[in-house]
Amino acid sequence: MPKFFLDNAPGETVLLGGEDGRHIARSLRMRPGEALTLCDCRGTDYDGMIDTIDGESVTVRILGSRPCAAEPSLSAVLYQCLPKLDKFDLVVQKSVELGVSRIVPVLSMRCVSRPDAKSLAKKLERWNRIATEAAKQSGRGILPPVSPTLPFEQAVREARNTIHNSAQFAIQEEVRRRLAEMDQEKKQQEQHDRENLQQEPEEVDHSMDGKRFGDVEVDDAFRSFFGTTVATDRAAMDEVTGRKRSFLGGLLKKFRAPEEAELTGELEVPGEKEIAGGGVHIDERRLFHQRRHVHQHLLQKRVALYLDKAFMEAPGRIGVHPNDNTATVWLQADDLLALLKQHGNEAVYTDL
Repeated sequence: MPKFFLDNAPGETVLLGGEDGRHIARSLRMRPGEALTLCDCRGTDYDGMIDTIDGESVTVRILGSRPCAAEPSLSAVLYQCLPKLDKFDLVVQKSVELGVSRIVPVLSMRCVSRPDAKSLAKKLERWNRIATEAAKQSGRGILPPVSPTLPFEQAVREARNTIHNSAQFAIQEEVRRRLAEMDQEKKQQEQHDRENLQQEPEEVDHSMDGKRFGDVEVDDAFRSFFGTTVATDRAAMDEVTGRKRSFLGGLLKKFRAPEEAELTGELEVPGEKEIAGGGVHIDERRLFHQRRHVHQHLLQKRVALYLDKAFMEAPGRIGVHPNDNTATVWLQADDLLALLKQHGNEAVYTDL
């Protein structure tokens, strides 16, 4: 749809004459009743319909207005040093089509083209005509002007001030946007916390009665330690799943190796309240009882090791990761059993 620019916002009707009227009547050969678009050069488009055409005078009736959809929300000023020949014409055309809001020609020390003042005045008039045609063709909501040519030093000072003012505006907009996002995130987190507080903690089944591992009978010692460990790990993973990974470190601290004070003394039972950390709510009492259950068996050395008889056959070696899954330490089965025996544990041999 043809688009034409106005100097001011239109009323109910607009009279177009001069080059625009001649272009509508003779070049485009438009007729009454056909639609066109008018723009006030301030980012607003007006839908119009031709009422009458009298020679090169065209009367347009305004039907409605809307923001120009093709106009970028970001204002960009192009400072361009003068190239050779007429290449600046193409720079003006394409930069306007891409969304530049103003173009400033710059004359630097290394510019080959150095037109005099009279030539610059003629070029400036032509560059603004090119900018106007490019704005019409691309459906812009403004007419990007081509400013008079500036020396390099003056252009740098002007650009510095422009960037400073634009940056302040951009920062203010970014701060407002980020504060709104943070407020929304806080509301969502509070809603999530309220839902979690209303939920009752799931009971962890520590019992493994009636369960077997191959041909191995699960006795009390096996069930008490191994079953508790599995249930504890499962409860921990249920708490972490879908939550922030940054809180994983804090969660793992609750399953750290027992310190000497914890093994020799009494552990303090925490209160019933739930603590929050990184968006995860944990029942401290449940974790406390799980840890104490494990610690008691460590004190009593009731950990039973079931070892396949095949490990004792040649070559009789067992490979383990030394807290690093990129390395492997190989032990003789006899050495491993001797180490366990020194700590008061015996291995039970079975055929798995």
